[in-house]
Amino acid sequence: MWEKNCERDNRISESLSNPVHPVNPVKIREGSVTLCSDLPGLDPTVPQKIHFEMKMYAGYQHLYTVVYDEDGELVATVYPAQGLRETTWIETSCAGGRLRGVAETVEQPTLAVDVRLEDGQPGMSSAEAGYYYSIDGAFRKYYSVEVPSYTQTELIAIQALELPGFVFVRWEGNGVALDSEGNVREDVTLSPFVGAGQPYTERLIYVKCQDSWLAPTSRELTAVFRPCTHCGWRTASEAPAAERGDGVVGRLLGDTCLPDGLGYYKKAGTDDFYGCRWYIHTNIMVAGSLWWLSGMPARIGIVGISRQGGGSNGISRSHQNGCDVDIRYVRNDDQEAALDLALPNDRPFFDRAKTKHLINLMKLSGAELIFIAPETQIQEDAVVKHWSGHTHHMHVRFPDPDGGQAATCPPCPVEYK
Repeated sequence: MWEKNCERDNRISESLSNPVHPVNPVKIREGSVTLCSDLPGLDPTVPQKIHFEMKMYAGYQHLYTVVYDEDGELVATVYPAQGLRETTWIETSCAGGRLRGVAETVEQPTLAVDVRLEDGQPGMSSAEAGYYYSIDGAFRKYYSVEVPSYTQTELIAIQALELPGFVFVRWEGNGVALDSEGNVREDVTLSPFVGAGQPYTERLIYVKCQDSWLAPTSRELTAVFRPCTHCGWRTASEAPAAERGDGVVGRLLGDTCLPDGLGYYKKAGTDDFYGCRWYIHTNIMVAGSLWWLSGMPARIGIVGISRQGGGSNGISRSHQNGCDVDIRYVRNDDQEAALDLALPNDRPFFDRAKTKHLINLMKLSGAELIFIAPETQIQEDAVVKHWSGHTHHMHVRFPDPDGGQAATCPPCPVEYK
């Protein structure tokens, strides 16, 4: 609160006191008021422009100043001048006696944004799952409290992006989400306990530091990520008949292409090596390392996994969600080349012992089923099964770590069909 008294000689006496606040008793760092100029010859009865300047501590905002006369009657409520949120002014005369002003202040809200990893595995960290950034530039430490017609609360646009091998899932937090015009979105919710909307799964989000009633509120937002996800089914034969119509019964989210590694190579001429880096790729890399450590001169030949994004590759009913791998049979001439047991000229180069060793490595890596050609003359067991059409590769199927639950994934995009 400040008080001013205009005397006949135009000298000004002033006092400034800080209002008591239960948490931080000091809101106003300093304040100054110019009521009457002390220039010689100034008529005190002529209205003068009176400036109030309030210097706030960080985290507080000057909303307005209420001016009273010495009888307690309201003279004016003055808001910060346009573009100067800490300065207010009125026009009044110095002939009216003592004036009293009360500065109204408010604690400014903050925005805290974080990243969380959902359904992570040992060794994973949220830092490698994804990140976020402000569309409009750097984040601020404090945000404005809205004063209608004078000060607008900032509309904050935040973009979340996943890193390779991960999927952005949703935004979580307190308060409400807005559209690009600042209107409340009723179709989405940031908390399962608030509102009837769907989870906010869009990467770009708009918020203000206020609640749905426009009251200033500090906000907390979390960008939730999870590792690459296997959606739907591995093969059409696993899917319900009603979902087999177009042949697409599975897909991948957050998949990456199998990198080059020790003990294996990728067949040339195809890009169908997509899968989850934390699952199928790890299984292949472990098997490749063990193969190399066993002293095998030729590397394991990977024919294919899944196309990018999963779904049907137009050739096979399987390989839809990154759990199937085609691997070449092992040759006895140590060549890294194709071998087809249906071709008489290729059969002499088939190495049954090394192929059986490779099958055992796949079992150790967690294979659920391994389909091989009857021409291999390798005995069937609980995992190894004879299957026609596999004369030039073995088909290795791993368990679906996401359980084949299509309901856990969003609808299949058109580009995957």
